Order: sequence, then C-alpha cells, then structure tokens
Amino acid sequence: MAGQIIRNGILLITLWVATLGAQSGAPAFDVVSVKRSASTENNWAYGPRPGGQFVATNALIRPLIAYAYNVRDVQVVGGPDWLESRRFDIVAKTGTGDVPFDRLRELLQSLLADRFKLVTHPDTRERPLFVLALAREDGTLGPALHRSSVNCSGLPKGLDTPLPKGSRPVCGIIGNDTSIIGGAVPLKMIADALAGRVNGVVVDQTGLSGGYDFDLSFTPDVRTGDTPAGAAGPSLFTAVQEQLGLRLRAQRGPVDVVVIDSVEQPAEN
Repeated sequence: MAGQIIRNGILLITLWVATLGAQSGAPAFDVVSVKRSASTENNWAYGPRPGGQFVATNALIRPLIAYAYNVRDVQVVGGPDWLESRRFDIVAKTGTGDVPFDRLRELLQSLLADRFKLVTHPDTRERPLFVLALAREDGTLGPALHRSSVNCSGLPKGLDTPLPKGSRPVCGIIGNDTSIIGGAVPLKMIADALAGRVNGVVVDQTGLSGGYDFDLSFTPDVRTGDTPAGAAGPSLFTAVQEQLGLRLRAQRGPVDVVVIDSVEQPAEN
C-alpha cells in the first residue's frame, strides 16, 4: 500500500505495510469538522496525520474525491463547477489511533457521502493516457534508476517523518517543482508520481519488478512560486528518457473513472 501527503503540489508517497486488524462496523470518523475556508490564498494541503486523523486545508473537493477513491483528478467525471472553485477546511478524527491507509480512504469516502451527500459509481471510459515503458531495445536502464537492495515489506513506515535536506526517502518518494526522488519503490509508484506531473493517467508497462532507487531532475512546463529562480534543465519527458531509461508515450485506452451522480455543498460545523 502507498500513503500520500500532498502540499501545494509537492508529493510525498510512502509505502505503508499494515493490516486491517480487527476493525469492524461502518467506516466512519468519530469527529468531523467541515468549514468553508476563509483563506484568499491558493495554498492547500491534505493528507493523513498521526493518530488516525485526516486534515484538509483550503482544499478543493474534486481532488479530495480523487484522493478518497485513489484515482487522478481527471478520472473523476461529472459534478458541479463549485467542486473546482470553493475551498474547505476539514478535520476528521478516529478514536482508534493510527489506521491503515486503505482504511483511511474508506473513512474519507464515508465523510464525503455523509457531509457532501456524494453519490458515485465506477465506470470505464476511453481516455487519453500515458504508457511508461522501457526506452531502449536492450532494456538498459538510465544512470539515475537502480534496483534497490532494501526490502520494504519488513520496515516500519511513517507518513510525516521529516527527511534531512537532500536525503533519499526509504520505501517512498518525495518531490517538488523540479525533482522527484525515490527509494526502494516499485515502478507502479514511479508511474503514479509521474501522473501528477502530466495531470493524467500513467500506466506502468515496463515489466520491471521489485524496488528501485531513482533521481529525476527536470524543468516543469508550468512554473509556480516554488520553482527556483533560474531553474533550467530538460523537460519531464526528456528527463524520464535520459535519466531513467524509460519513456512516456501518449495514447488512448480504457481508463477506470469515478462518475459523480450527485453532490451537495455541506452544512458547516
């Protein structure tokens, strides 16, 4: 399983190996607060916190729906315009302490259904997507992608553990405007991290198994206030090919989507 924390487009992904244990009953947070955000900024953050909490600050709801159902924003279909314009602050807590990440997604789905009256159904539709594949016929990897000797299945994981600047995460990925660094992660997680940069679905067709360390540096197509001044380098697509020995190829294909049947603005508390 993979846990994600997202802050202003900065992605942190950590492998989280856990079991559901003896939890039973309907998945629901014990305490939930939902309020319209008073912030006039575009800064936002959402993700799990220690102690079985989920916190969203100045967050749009369509990305939260995508987060809850473990898909990209572009895989959430339908819904009113306010899903991309009205922002909310959400604090939700369980009374059972830390919970596995998949369980936390179920709790968030219940929160959205209860407070936003969200009703959805799954579907599969033809959509543009990207395929992540080996770039070289002989299968040689790039200089910045190496098989890892770390076995993540036996390591304790945390989602908010700070990393010293420049350090490689263990069994996870960290990224910013101009780089993505990973340690002992499967190619599926690399594809997921790249999906956030191309704002689309990325399907891993490399055929590579096991965990890999990688370092990817690039210049974003769209610069933000967090992009370092004078940042220069290859585009994301060029960097993936030259540094990782992989390539992103655009095509169309069947994509799993979450269709919004109905959703309402919540009463605040």
